[in-house]
Amino acid sequence: MISDTCSGTRAFTVDNVTGRITVVSLLDREEMREFITINITAFELVKGVKDPAAAATTAVTILILDVNDNKPIFYSQPRVAADTFHVNVPEETANSVPILHIFVQDLDQGNNGTFEVFLLGADSTAFNLNQRIVYNEGILSLQVANSEILDFEKNHVLQFQLFAVEMETQEMFSSVAAVRVDIIDRNDNSPVFDQDYFILEVPEDSANGYNVTCITATDADSSNFRKITYRLLGSDSVLQTFDVDPQLGTFFVKNKTFLDRERRQQLFVTLQARDGGGLVTNVQIEVSISDANDEAPVFQRNSYTGFIKENVVKNIVQVQAFDKDQEDTPNSKIIYRIFEGDSAKYFTINSSTGMISVVKPLDRESMDASLNGIITLTVQAKDCGNPAQNSTIQVAIQVEDVNDNEPVFNQSTFFVAVPEDQQDQCVVSIWASDNDVTDPNRLITYRIEDGARGQFIVSIEKGDLHQSAACIRVNPESRLDYDDGPRKYKLTVAANNFGFDPNTGCTTIEVDILDVNDEAPVLIGSSLSDVFARENGQINTTIIAIQAFDPDTDAELHFFIRGIECLNEKEERLSSSLCKNWFQVMERSGSLIYSGPVDHESVQLVQLRVQVVDYNTVLSSNMSEEGQLYFHNA
Repeated sequence: MISDTCSGTRAFTVDNVTGRITVVSLLDREEMREFITINITAFELVKGVKDPAAAATTAVTILILDVNDNKPIFYSQPRVAADTFHVNVPEETANSVPILHIFVQDLDQGNNGTFEVFLLGADSTAFNLNQRIVYNEGILSLQVANSEILDFEKNHVLQFQLFAVEMETQEMFSSVAAVRVDIIDRNDNSPVFDQDYFILEVPEDSANGYNVTCITATDADSSNFRKITYRLLGSDSVLQTFDVDPQLGTFFVKNKTFLDRERRQQLFVTLQARDGGGLVTNVQIEVSISDANDEAPVFQRNSYTGFIKENVVKNIVQVQAFDKDQEDTPNSKIIYRIFEGDSAKYFTINSSTGMISVVKPLDRESMDASLNGIITLTVQAKDCGNPAQNSTIQVAIQVEDVNDNEPVFNQSTFFVAVPEDQQDQCVVSIWASDNDVTDPNRLITYRIEDGARGQFIVSIEKGDLHQSAACIRVNPESRLDYDDGPRKYKLTVAANNFGFDPNTGCTTIEVDILDVNDEAPVLIGSSLSDVFARENGQINTTIIAIQAFDPDTDAELHFFIRGIECLNEKEERLSSSLCKNWFQVMERSGSLIYSGPVDHESVQLVQLRVQVVDYNTVLSSNMSEEGQLYFHNA
């Protein structure tokens, strides 16, 4: 009978007669002990029956010899074979750090259980094993050999094979296991912008909320590590002007009030991207404020004044405006035009330079007097932007009066009659006007150029504000004489203005000297010769005509008998009553007629005293001296 302390007894049997031990089942050394002890008991047979009292026991040790019937096996846990392994490894794990322990065993013994282990596959270069040769069994440590390959951003998973191959057996049994290394992401990557420097352009007329652009960064890390938020860094003025969407990275206008290219053309701001692990990356943004036509042209002065003489064509004044919008763009290009005030088209303006010129002569005298010689133009400066901006300014053009007009008398010829006795009185008042409108061009003085012969002078009389009159007077130091002097004068009177290069206007005054009854009549002596009167001459018959002379043209002569004397032959005075009624003189004609019968016998000689009287005489005696007329009676 066989007995042992293990299951090996099931594999052997003993012959009851011969005691031969025989293998009765397959032996598996790897499942048995290497040494199997079998207790064999021999019994005596008494009458064919085992006699326990007559028995002997012995121990038989059987050595189980190894046969190469096993291949190397990988175990994930004790007695659990595995052909796949999975391990999670943080990226950038340092070299030589073990990441996985694998138990490997070949149940065979000796050379049969000696095998080589190695890694195979493209990703296997990242790792190595702590040993290459395994004798029967061992714990393999999978270690990091190249930490740079452990980059989650390049490979999330590394896969390779682990081989175990017998080295010294004919069978060269082998095993292979698939190893999967999942790389665990670490926040080892900062956010990355696709540019190192951003240049943006923002129109200065952008509205609040205007999206300028979207600037985003990427993060090679995973999960929350790659979640990026954005914010701006910079000066207060920049942060008041712009902002960024923290999630989307949209760069937008926050407050358009601060977008003024004319004040600041460039702004610099830093955009910061922060990932979920706290790593940050900054990028510089240069923001150029592009010009919008938000500035109207501004004139360099509050007003302009130009001076031009009438009748002159020339440049007068240049207006200049500037536009704060960007230079050398339509927004700052200015075009000038005369907007108002030149309906008669006297002026033109250079649209580029702003030079205002007169294109046709101005006539100061034809201008509205209320303008006081000032033409006010409204000039517009307009830029070329869209929409265009414009400004206007007043340009006062002072038209200077030129002495281009001659004084003109109110009449070209004056006719006047002057009594010869006139003295220190205005003979005639004349005036001239000058169409020039400013002093001294319109101020006038007068003088007698010709024809006065010292008999006339001119004096100035006040007229209206800008006009004086001239009074032609008889020279007080001389006297007109109708009888002895010229009876006609033709005066040339000149009016001169006071302007530069004075102008002269002339008029003619024809003066007729009027006779004034200033001369006494004179009896013509020849008409007073002795007269012979006939006795008994016919009544009212003219005896003789008494003649008188008066140089005055308006003389009104009246003849009178002032006395009569009656004489005898001896020229002795007789009684006047004897002959006082014999003769009568016709008062107006001076004819001496018979007024009564003549008596020669009573009176032989009659002496008449006659006188002529000028009834129109005003200055001198109106009576002539008495003349004597003798009548001899025949």
